[in-house]
Amino acid sequence: MFIHSQESEPLVSVVIACYNYGVYLEEAIDSCLASTIQNIEIIVVDDGSTDPYTVELFRTMKKPKTKVIRQENKGIPAALNRGIREARGKYIFRLDADDRIHHTLLEKGALVLDTRPHVGFVTCYLQAFDQENWTWILPPSPWPSCSEII
Repeated sequence: MFIHSQESEPLVSVVIACYNYGVYLEEAIDSCLASTIQNIEIIVVDDGSTDPYTVELFRTMKKPKTKVIRQENKGIPAALNRGIREARGKYIFRLDADDRIHHTLLEKGALVLDTRPHVGFVTCYLQAFDQENWTWILPPSPWPSCSEII
């Protein structure tokens, strides 16, 4: 397991924008909480959700390492920018409210970024789940010297 030396600050800030996706949100958060690295923070920006399920979830949800920020609906880019401004981690990981991550993704990404200074960003393959079952494999990067697929 990869251990970061500065435990007082999170190594990774996971930023999730959510607009009326409460039905999926807890699964997204739980996938982050199950990560092999635990020095993370999860920032969820409620982008003015209006559906009753999501509104109630935000009212009652108590998840460790998770901060909820509420704002009026301004769209995904504005919500993500708000979350990034609030982030304290060395690295930012953006996650959609209806997605899950593999439990080693944050660890592997942080390890690549910590040990390869020429790498500017890390990305991964995409595996569909639930009623769909397919994998999207990324094409080669136009910047092979500054990116890594894990």
